[in-house]
Amino acid sequence: MESILFEELGEELVFEYEIVRSVKARRMNLRMVRSDRLMLTIPRWTCLSQAKTFLFAQENWLRKKAAEFPKEVPLSTYFRNGGKLCLRESQLPVEWHFGPKASFLDWQVSEKKALLSLDPNRSIEKSLLEACLLLGKEFLPRRLGDCMNKSGLVPKRIRVGNQRTRWGSCSSKGTISLNWRIMLLPCALGDYVLFHELAHLREMNHSQKYWNFLEGLIPGARKLDRELAGVGRSLIRLGHDH
Repeated sequence: MESILFEELGEELVFEYEIVRSVKARRMNLRMVRSDRLMLTIPRWTCLSQAKTFLFAQENWLRKKAAEFPKEVPLSTYFRNGGKLCLRESQLPVEWHFGPKASFLDWQVSEKKALLSLDPNRSIEKSLLEACLLLGKEFLPRRLGDCMNKSGLVPKRIRVGNQRTRWGSCSSKGTISLNWRIMLLPCALGDYVLFHELAHLREMNHSQKYWNFLEGLIPGARKLDRELAGVGRSLIRLGHDH
């Protein structure tokens, strides 16, 4: 990971960047993964000097994208401001407390809230992230199980992780990987993501045939997909500061 600095009229703009070679890439592709971090994917035959020359020439684009990029919001701030988790069929507010024997491994879920017990000796943001990941591993497979029962589709393996940019994926070997942040979505949108990945067990593409099949599983799929693109843009960025 290296850094790049742009300076104009005393204003500094600093980005960390990573250059990744890809055998599939046919041209250079620059992506802003957070407001201060970039990923440049290059074809395997491109030399690093060419890649850096290309990167350094993108100042205007980077300034524009950085200004448009959603601000980083700590998980603690998000939950204190009313952010909720959909663990089962409804969204629940999240609260936490500290204690000498508390651990981020502990939680209590009622019909009214999710109460987390956090270790006072650890960073609150790291503790919240780890607690959410553990909750995801506990509850997302259950929610996916409900969708499996409705669809008749069964993956060979289910994984829940801390993906940075994707809500989920389905491999050609039948493994469905889910981002714990699905729980941050309104329940209907979260269920859409689950059905979306299950549908890939039947169609490993986004063809019209795939969308027709998905529409049979969850009516209004394309509309939900557009809603996810809008609502999810800021939610998928939560918890990335640790």
